[in-house]
Amino acid sequence: MVDVGIGQGVAERALAGFLSRKRLRRPFITLKLATSMDGRIALSSGESRWITGSRSRAHAHGERARSGAILVGSGTMRADAPRLDVRLEGLEDRSPVRLLLGRGELPRGWQRLRAPTDVYELPVDSLLVEGGAGAAAAFLAEDLVDRLLLYRAPVIIGEGKASVGDIGLGGLDAAHKRWTLVDQRRLAPDVLEIYDRTR
Repeated sequence: MVDVGIGQGVAERALAGFLSRKRLRRPFITLKLATSMDGRIALSSGESRWITGSRSRAHAHGERARSGAILVGSGTMRADAPRLDVRLEGLEDRSPVRLLLGRGELPRGWQRLRAPTDVYELPVDSLLVEGGAGAAAAFLAEDLVDRLLLYRAPVIIGEGKASVGDIGLGGLDAAHKRWTLVDQRRLAPDVLEIYDRTR
């Protein structure tokens, strides 16, 4: 008797970028959100450094090192001027291709995506969408997010900047059964939840 499919999930996660390129003709796309418990990414003033702790930030840099490209929106570029490099000892040379979604001044060495659907033209197997409620909403609205990394800090901000903008849901029913929790871990003091898009 032969057992088929043992370890299939683990294998597919390890080959996610390759399989996405073959099946969907685009990179495997991960959306990273670092939020307060009430889903905010910044104070109403725009202050956002740092909501999450050092362990969460180190984990996110590891995700950067594994990604072929990393993207932020123009709002995040204006507010934070992010470097989007990898700042882990020994992995500094693994910094991904840096992308800006939308308009705005393009920093030297960066590339521009005019719309989320431009990912079909990217010559990489994995993309990390890291910055801004607008960029997050744009990729979610196009149903292009395959995996969600939700770093949640044990703080409540109240009125502040939401983690995601309008994604065009027609009703609450459309929000259910879209995401499956596949991993949860403590990165003290924060919690990381990893969700896969249910397709």
